[in-house]
Amino acid sequence: MAVNTELFISAIQSKPPIWQSKHPHHNNRIITRKLWSEIKEQFPESEGTSTCSSHTNALKRNKMASDYRDELIECERKKILLIEQKMASISDQSEKCDDYHFFMSLLPQMKKFGKLQKLRIRNKITQIIIDEAERMQFSQPRYEENYGGYITGNYPNY
Repeated sequence: MAVNTELFISAIQSKPPIWQSKHPHHNNRIITRKLWSEIKEQFPESEGTSTCSSHTNALKRNKMASDYRDELIECERKKILLIEQKMASISDQSEKCDDYHFFMSLLPQMKKFGKLQKLRIRNKITQIIIDEAERMQFSQPRYEENYGGYITGNYPNY
């Protein structure tokens, strides 16, 4: 199974299209494969071992490096996208107005109420918003004396 290395090298050197990159037939696969098969016939004891394993390994390494490079680029793109999304959400949070913080301050108190009480409170809040929207729509600002313009007497006490 051992191949005489010097004979093997001289056989390859006798076929310049295999190793000389500037040779006109170097990029012709048909010719280079034919030349490699001639070398393989000269060394039948090396059957089963690749005579061009270094070339194949180099191609695999180049392909692997290219794949890793592509994966790295894709990973960097995803990272940039995540950072952009995070920055957008941070800016959204900083843009939340006082109304948001006001309603969030009501949340702990709302959690203490039962389901029916929550429905009544939500209904009252919704009715207040509807009343204000109607007032704005008809451009008739009415200011009531109680509770900043809201009449609480219209709502039944539960």
